[in-house]
Parts: sequence; structure tokens; C-alpha cells
Amino acid sequence: NNSGTIAATTYGISVFNSTVSAGITNSGSISASSSIVLFNSTVIGGVRNSGSISGASSGINVVGTSLITGGISNTGTIVGGSGAGIYVGVGSTVVGASSGINNRGYISSIDNAGLITGSGAAVLITAGGLIASGITNSGTINGGSTGLNLQRATISGGLANSGTIFGNSYGFVAFRSTLGGGLSNTGLISGVNLGIYAIESTISGGL
Repeated sequence: NNSGTIAATTYGISVFNSTVSAGITNSGSISASSSIVLFNSTVIGGVRNSGSISGASSGINVVGTSLITGGISNTGTIVGGSGAGIYVGVGSTVVGASSGINNRGYISSIDNAGLITGSGAAVLITAGGLIASGITNSGTINGGSTGLNLQRATISGGLANSGTIFGNSYGFVAFRSTLGGGLSNTGLISGVNLGIYAIESTISGGL
């Protein structure tokens, strides 16, 4: 549980071939080239950020065959410089009881090549949350109700999908929200009821 400052040249927190129980919690500041890196590791209890996670390369990097149970929740700031704010690589999984990723703060970008899943919305951006440079998915985003749920929030930089975004009700929902940069899909966006559902929202850049 970090409420102070963790600063390094390469990695702020590196979890390598290990298991962390009770999660990773940050209310302070973590800065490095890659601030939090999980490689072939398991974090039980999720990653919770209400502070600042800032990487010259990436903010949170989940790679190898890593697993986060309890999801990633953010009410603070997660920034990646040359890479993503949150990156989930091939073979890695982020699973939450409700949402795999829940953002009410600022995330520079999300890049998923693995699996993000939750019993509600797999990825939930809500309560004024912002994804500043878009979401890229080449993996699977699978929600019990909705794949990607944008609720009174903003994605700038677009949504680019070449993988699968699926929800048992809706694939992608935007409610009273803004999607700037448009939606580009060469993969599958699917819901049992509706694939893409926009309500009282602004989508610029086309569908």
C-alpha cells in the first residue's frame, strides 16, 4: 500500500514470477519508465489507484501469463508516455467481480491484447472519467452485461477494435458520453441485444 513516493529509472514496482495477495494500492505517486509491471505473475485483490501512476513508457504493464483478480480501478491518474496507460498483453487476464477495468479518473490510453472480463461491464468508464488517447483492442473484452460501457464519460482518440468486444446484453454502450476520434472495427463487436448502443451521446469521427 503506497501513500508516499516510489520513483525509479526502470520499474517502480516489478512483480516477476510471483503472487501478490491483498492487491496493489496506490494513493501516492509511482513513476518510472514502466511504473507497474507484472510478468508471469498473479495479483489477488486487484490494482487500485487514487494517486498518480506515471511511466515514460507505460503506466501499468500486464504481460506474460499474468492474472489480476479484482480488476483495475482508477480514480486518480494513470499515464503512459510512449506506450499505454494500461497495457494487457497476449496471454494475460484482468478479471473483476463487476468490471475488469473501472475508471472514474484519467487514463492516457488502454491497449488490450489479452482478456479483460467482468460480470457487469468488462470495461467501465464513468462519472466523468477520461481516456485521453483512446482504447485499442486486439484481444477480448467480455462482459456479463456489456463489453465496454461509457457512462457520462469521455474517450478521446477513438476506439479501435480488431479483436472481440462482447456483452451478454450490449457490446458497446455510450450513455450521455463523448467518443472523439470515432470507432474503427475490423473485429467483432457483439451483444445479445445490441452490438453498439449510443444514447444522448456525441460520436465524432464516424462509426
